[in-house]
Amino acid sequence: MNYLIQVTEVWRVPNNDAADEMEETFRNDPNYTLSKWAKADKNRKQSGEIVEEWVQVNATKVFNEMRSPDSYVSPSYK
Repeated sequence: MNYLIQVTEVWRVPNNDAADEMEETFRNDPNYTLSKWAKADKNRKQSGEIVEEWVQVNATKVFNEMRSPDSYVSPSYK
């Protein structure tokens, strides 16, 4: 039997408020444990001027323990 243990997702969100809201949503989801969370401000420059800003979010979600998996998870991406 195959078990999904964990996934690491990388997200682009518009600002820190959206990143903080996402973190709260992820931490409150009963389907997994959020084991790692990181966010970083990013931007794109053109001719030395910032023309676009966003926040990169990295989230690691743990669905099962490696030694004793107890649930079947099927990822779905839309």
